[in-house]
Amino acid sequence: MNDSHTVATIGFEGAPVALCVTRQRVIAGCNRAFGGLFGYRVDELVGHSMALLYPSRQEFHSIGRRGYPRMQQGRRYEDERLMRRRDDELIWCRVSGLTSDASAPA
Repeated sequence: MNDSHTVATIGFEGAPVALCVTRQRVIAGCNRAFGGLFGYRVDELVGHSMALLYPSRQEFHSIGRRGYPRMQQGRRYEDERLMRRRDDELIWCRVSGLTSDASAPA
């Protein structure tokens, strides 16, 4: 593994803020801060739909309808929303998302 990849991995995993990478709205990776925020271990989240962390399916779909058009324009999507922890507690989160490919933001 090269040094820049190692530094990036350590930076992602050890970041004090919650970070998550998704593909098709499925968690592809997240750091410990993200897991801890929601009351999960990282391995319990990877591979699961982000819908797990929303108060309802309706809210999950609503956010997608709002966020994707903005990301298709190559812009960042940001909002504040309620999300659900493992223990069903609802918490306010400030979310910021950016796609790596505006033609396919998911």
